[in-house]
Amino acid sequence: CPLIAWRKASAKNFRRNFLYPLAAGFATGLVAVVLGVRSLIPLVFFSACGFVMATIFFEFYKGARARQGIRPTGFLVALKDLAVMNKRRYGGFIIHAGVVLVFFGIIASSFFRLEENFNVRQGEFFKIGDYTLAFQGLTQRSDPEKDVVTARLDVLKNGAKIAEVQPEKHFHHKSEQPMTEVSIRPTLKEDLYVVLAGWDQQGIVSFHVFVNPMVQWIWIGVGIMVLGGLFVMFPTPKLSAAQARRTEEEEAKDVAA
Repeated sequence: CPLIAWRKASAKNFRRNFLYPLAAGFATGLVAVVLGVRSLIPLVFFSACGFVMATIFFEFYKGARARQGIRPTGFLVALKDLAVMNKRRYGGFIIHAGVVLVFFGIIASSFFRLEENFNVRQGEFFKIGDYTLAFQGLTQRSDPEKDVVTARLDVLKNGAKIAEVQPEKHFHHKSEQPMTEVSIRPTLKEDLYVVLAGWDQQGIVSFHVFVNPMVQWIWIGVGIMVLGGLFVMFPTPKLSAAQARRTEEEEAKDVAA
């Protein structure tokens, strides 16, 4: 593990490197319990995510503070210099942070996804998770290529309208198979998906609705991974021989810290 200087491996060294990350992992699990998570597997995974993210944060923090001790400067400048002078190490940490966010989003969306089917008439309500959806009716329009049936639903939370979703069915003139257009309301907390499944002559309309928690964090994590990879690959400005030696010495001190 790069977080432990193996030549100095000791209980003191272990506590110095992992005490705060372990506390952060425990706190993450505690927050998950307060928010209603009771299953052991996601609790373990969420705690592990908190531990790894805290470990990465403290690696950047300790490295920047060590660099300030070597060359007095502002914390943000020291942090920038730290990363630029050791791109492989700290770019790797950035990539790992993105992996953690992806993993976090996958676990949340896999274990806490809600999915239900509803059959309603115009003017009726149905509820899924924290959302109440009010079906306002169907409309139809046509263009030279297709006929489109659109369902309009108001999305309410705590009695107040927060959005409107409009799932659709497309009937292409050159195809016998209709196409379904899913309506999505994305947020950082969760994504609401509404599918117009069908309708009958009695005015009953069927919807397939599901809520996926933390999906956006998967894409945020992917973006951070890409940025970390680009950071590692971006060429470092050439240094003089003296600057290179000084940089190597500072890097060694950063790692040892």
